Amino acid sequence: MNSRHIFAIAAVLVGAALVFTFLDRTEAQSSPAALTGMVSSAQEARMEGVLVSAKRAGSTVTTTVATDAQGRYAFPRNRLEPGTYSIRIRAIGYDLDGPSSVQVSGQQPAHLDLKLRKTQDLAAQLSNGEWFMSWPGSVEMKNGLLNCTQCHGLSLIARSRYTAKEWPAVLDRMGRYSQGSMPGRPQLRPGRASGNPILAQSMSGREGEAPVRGELITKTAEYLATVNLSSSPTWSYELKTYPRLAMLGGFQHRARRARCARSQTLGRPRVVQQARARGVSGVSEHRHEG
Repeated sequence: MNSRHIFAIAAVLVGAALVFTFLDRTEAQSSPAALTGMVSSAQEARMEGVLVSAKRAGSTVTTTVATDAQGRYAFPRNRLEPGTYSIRIRAIGYDLDGPSSVQVSGQQPAHLDLKLRKTQDLAAQLSNGEWFMSWPGSVEMKNGLLNCTQCHGLSLIARSRYTAKEWPAVLDRMGRYSQGSMPGRPQLRPGRASGNPILAQSMSGREGEAPVRGELITKTAEYLATVNLSSSPTWSYELKTYPRLAMLGGFQHRARRARCARSQTLGRPRVVQQARARGVSGVSEHRHEG
């Protein structure tokens, strides 16, 4: 693909982002609010950039908005049907303290102020990107673990207690599962494929070579034993988090997030995109099965 094609694709993507941003902002400004409120904590009287999510009882759709510079949030009426909604928040380092449900009617706007408290379990809130950012070690070593995130979050690794001697058997077992498996429902790879896809990112296609594979498994096992809880009840490194970004609005906000993502990417942007999927500004909806 030449540079002209790349530029054309980039221009289309930028144009699409601008269009969707304009539609989101126009809709949020023109639609009457169904639910409004203020988000605050003991540390911050007005919390900007907090993601507030609402899910109606019996529904599979979750609608998310973000607080503005004054800590205010508002759900457009055309996004929330009348009913009882459970409320969740996403603000790294904080938990919701207080009522977590609200009744929305089709008449008057509902109002629910949200109080947050400092979380007692920061590790539970870390995304894959934040675990990678917190872990010591080289980018090359971390790149070798990217394929792990196709089946589970990195918190499973961080909270595990496998030693360096136990990790090789675990890596061998994980390597037999298809990409996209889930911890509760692992799927075996079809046939008798050679190599280990978990390590393929670092091995550059050489995972079938026994000496290379054995050496890398040993190094990977030793590394994983330094970032989990095999030798201590607590982690030996500081847990690092992304900052809550100011709501710059529209394309500027998305562009800033993209720049930050690029600076934190460890080999492929997919990991950062997954890790920061909840950080999209504006009104968004997520549909879940069940």
